[in-house]
Amino acid sequence: MKKLLTLFIAFAMILTSGIVVADDDDCDCGPGCTEDCPECPPYSDLYTVDVDTKVTIAGSPGCNPGTGGPAGWENPIIKAKWEVTDTDMNDDDMVCYGTQVAPVIGGDKLVHYYAIILQRSAEIHSAYAYVWHPDCTYKYKVPLSPLGVSDGQLAWDKVKTNNPTVICYNDGYDQAEIDIEIADYLNCYVYHGCEEINYCQPGGCYKVGVRAFDGMAWSESLWNTFWYIPTAAIEVDFSTVNYGNAVTVGTNTWRDGNLVWGDNIPTVRNYGNVPVDLKVLQDDMMFAKDSTGAWNVEFDARLGPSGGTTHTYVPYCEYDQWPNGGTEADATFFGTLEVCTENKLDFSIHIKEAEPCATYQGHMTLFALRHGAPPYTTPEFNEITGEDLKDTMPPGIPLPPCCDAVGVPGTGDCGCGC
Repeated sequence: MKKLLTLFIAFAMILTSGIVVADDDDCDCGPGCTEDCPECPPYSDLYTVDVDTKVTIAGSPGCNPGTGGPAGWENPIIKAKWEVTDTDMNDDDMVCYGTQVAPVIGGDKLVHYYAIILQRSAEIHSAYAYVWHPDCTYKYKVPLSPLGVSDGQLAWDKVKTNNPTVICYNDGYDQAEIDIEIADYLNCYVYHGCEEINYCQPGGCYKVGVRAFDGMAWSESLWNTFWYIPTAAIEVDFSTVNYGNAVTVGTNTWRDGNLVWGDNIPTVRNYGNVPVDLKVLQDDMMFAKDSTGAWNVEFDARLGPSGGTTHTYVPYCEYDQWPNGGTEADATFFGTLEVCTENKLDFSIHIKEAEPCATYQGHMTLFALRHGAPPYTTPEFNEITGEDLKDTMPPGIPLPPCCDAVGVPGTGDCGCGC
């Protein structure tokens, strides 16, 4: 009876509320209206209700992932795994033992992830490769799907024939045993997935763990690594530095860059997968030396906003001797450009002696040298394109054995490879 009364009161309140709401006529008050006009209420076309959701996944008694199901249950096993960078597994990027992935300068490289998975007590529901950056931050999850009988056999035959050193075997398994199971397809399947790796992902040793789920429990993860070759590279949007057409001798004349790409005003982009130190080398632009042997011209360079650190340098050689064996060791450092970033370049000239109305020309070389050594810090996003470089880490996935925590490299063994 109390419940019915409560409902009745609520309903009565709604009716009462409806009586006092102004209708269209109440709101139709124009000039000369002498009665009090009620304020028209705003429309409310949307109403939302939040509710909680909950689900519990089937699993072993006690719900300990990876421990298996009822008595006698046998978990799936990752027997072997590997990565390559092209579909036929003829990886021309490998330069030593293990998988070597060369970046596409300013672009993306497709990496293929393979695993041989043995299903035992139940069919495999899902399988994934979890990929981690060299600094132990999470990169992404790659879904793996089973290949057909012929495609699986072809993938296995090619990798063991062309690039056997990239295969990581689980403890207790070898090529001979897998040969038999693959040939007979005795619940042992080749899984495959692929995903791009961006030039902004830092070079170094990437950790890859594969595991599979059979509806009751996850398999143990099998870990290996591949080497994303650290590569220094830059691109600029200018081909000439024109210091001006009416430069005054004895003054320091600047020509500033900008952050607009493609307008021939100096801008530089880091198109490699490592931070780079920028250095510059120039000839004397035909200004030559004075009677004491001092250069008649000197230069400045700086990276970034005006007011930043300015680096002054003199010519390396005379115009007609360029480049005369000049290397990065002879060049002047003027800034470090981080991965995935762009910035403006400013250059200046200070002429000490010259002929009036004469035009001088010369050569300049910009060097980009790899700064530091892996592991490099992984940026959150690509400053140039705005692309996110890290995925949100799924809950409950295992850390690589060589990472003490997310973003904290340790000293443990990552497994085979690298």
